[in-house]
Amino acid sequence: MAYHSKRSKVYHTLPTCPVGKAVGKKNRIGGTGGKKMCNFCKTAGKPKKGKKAKKVKKAKRRRW
Repeated sequence: MAYHSKRSKVYHTLPTCPVGKAVGKKNRIGGTGGKKMCNFCKTAGKPKKGKKAKKVKKAKRRRW
């Protein structure tokens, strides 16, 4: 569930967000409030990008 604070310029979605944890429970307001998503919540919520495995072409067998 998204939440924000009156003083904050961003909203948070992840419970593990360190910035979101700093917002006191009394100061939390439900919803996005028309604000941008926190950078931590944005990057931590996405799957990590890994290098794609290259396809190895099989060598053609020559028949003699």
